[in-house]
Amino acid sequence: LRFVDDPAPAEPFETLASVQSKGEVLGKSGASRVVPWLGAKSDDYLIIISDPRPTSFQLRDTIEVLSTNLPRSVRDKLIYINADSYGTNKKWLKKSNMSISTASSIYIDEGLHWMRAYSALGTKRYSMTLVIIQNERIKTIKRELDDAFAEEIILSAIEEL
Repeated sequence: LRFVDDPAPAEPFETLASVQSKGEVLGKSGASRVVPWLGAKSDDYLIIISDPRPTSFQLRDTIEVLSTNLPRSVRDKLIYINADSYGTNKKWLKKSNMSISTASSIYIDEGLHWMRAYSALGTKRYSMTLVIIQNERIKTIKRELDDAFAEEIILSAIEEL
């Protein structure tokens, strides 16, 4: 299991696929656009909400709420990782009429590689997990994230950074 202050490896991000790039795997160059310390903003933080459950309504509801309720400055540092295929994500995005900026923040981890590397599968059952990383370290990890309180939990966690 990974815990707060553990190293935050960049390699698992390379295995993610981008919804915006039609499901292509990020690789090193794509990961450098996502992971702050691999790019120009080395001391910035990244907020990740992941959910390994297929077509998770809880994650989808959370995306819809946070994409409108969080301040832009926070949304710009937030990504979502799910285990759905590119086609499933595309269909949901079209049906829910999500913005391009929201679509660009959704990544695919069909093989659950990222979620395993970051201990984001849940301890007893699959659930949503919040991870905040900064300076190559895990700053926050909240397993079994409750979607009803996701906004408050995120804002409180970034205040403590």
